[in-house]
Amino acid sequence: MALLTFILYILYRQKELKNEKQILTLEQSMLRSQMNPHFLFNSLNSIKLYIINNEKKNAVHYLNKFSKLVRKILEASSLKEISLADELETIELYMNIENIRFSHEINFTVRVDEPIDEHTVKIPSLILQPFLENALWHGLSSKEGEKKIHLHVSRENEKFIQISITDNGVGGRPQKG
Repeated sequence: MALLTFILYILYRQKELKNEKQILTLEQSMLRSQMNPHFLFNSLNSIKLYIINNEKKNAVHYLNKFSKLVRKILEASSLKEISLADELETIELYMNIENIRFSHEINFTVRVDEPIDEHTVKIPSLILQPFLENALWHGLSSKEGEKKIHLHVSRENEKFIQISITDNGVGGRPQKG
């Protein structure tokens, strides 16, 4: 009887873990899809304005950054996990593009604590962009004066890292993941 109870418990637990994994995968897909509509439309509009205003150099510069970012997004969107280094490179491109739209008013910094190896740490792909977008558009877009966003990667313990995004905008509280 005890053996049967133990087997049933293990089967129940496996089913529960499988359901949790499916939920996490769905949440991840939802986060990835947040970037596409507004950001892509606004970026293309910015390029269009540069062209209309005959600012060819700015249009080409912006278009180069935008195309690199789109390529990285398309590559990462098919993967469940990518290296922290790849994710940081993607968000650097994203923040560069957004900073152009903000007239270079945003001071964006990234700090990765030692001994974290950005190339071996794996995180869900495209997980950070929605948090940065939130900090930009809800924290800093209406703020006057100095605008800062800081991303900090630290080791919580041997198995986990912590990523916090802090801005000095309205209602700015650190977002941790």
